[in-house]
Amino acid sequence: MIKPSDATGQPGATSVAVAVAASAEIRVGSTDLTLVFDPRMLRAVGTESPLEGFMSEIDNTGGRVLTASATGGPGQNLPAGGTLFTVTFAVQPTAPAGCSSLTVEDRDRVEPDDLAGPVPPIPPVSMAYDTEPGQFCVMGCGPCEDEDQCTMERCNSEGACEHVELLPTEPAGVTCSIENLRGILASPPQPTCRNRCPQKLDLRLAKIERLIGEGVASEKVRRCRRKLRAAAQEAKQLARWIARRSRRGRFAPAERGKTLANEAKRLGQVACLLARDFCEHW
Repeated sequence: MIKPSDATGQPGATSVAVAVAASAEIRVGSTDLTLVFDPRMLRAVGTESPLEGFMSEIDNTGGRVLTASATGGPGQNLPAGGTLFTVTFAVQPTAPAGCSSLTVEDRDRVEPDDLAGPVPPIPPVSMAYDTEPGQFCVMGCGPCEDEDQCTMERCNSEGACEHVELLPTEPAGVTCSIENLRGILASPPQPTCRNRCPQKLDLRLAKIERLIGEGVASEKVRRCRRKLRAAAQEAKQLARWIARRSRRGRFAPAERGKTLANEAKRLGQVACLLARDFCEHW
């Protein structure tokens, strides 16, 4: 029986070992085996083996580690449970919590006989074998969501939550702040503010969003700059408008006004960074 070892890891872990071992004592002359894994969860970063003439090829796109070995003599004795080869994996930072299979296949994908006994001067003997899948489990680190659309949540190698801020020099790092403002405005209790205040806020946010979209989609650098600068100007004016009304107690409850003012200030700042740097990428 040939089986990959079970393993676990946190998203972002950089060194998780999976050993492929034989359950019975064998004398190995050559091998030609493939370890299959889920590339959405794992990325192979290295291999090692006690077998002579060991070679490997990593295919992280297809989720396969192809291996081969060949001794120059009569072969190597492996005790029961002896390791044929070991693959070191990194766990994808975005890997979801859960388990996936690790399986062993023949490289030629036919009869499971790509394991040979002694090689010349002793005649080689093809050995049939059974395989059993192993399991790799990605361990979650608990709820990481902080309700901020401008951060990406992930688990680090120690199993702790990390909140990585989106780059303000990319459109998503600015439009996320618009979504934050909309979320604050829509949260209970309602109404947020009197008269046509909610509609005015929504229209101003939509205008900033539209200007950013037009600038990003533009094929001309001058138009890109003009639209993004206009969006930044609108964002700064909106921040001042919200700050004044927050100080005057125009939002309900008062704490929401402070939250709106802080987020609007951030929107103005990141919109300026986007206008300054984005079009220069072209």
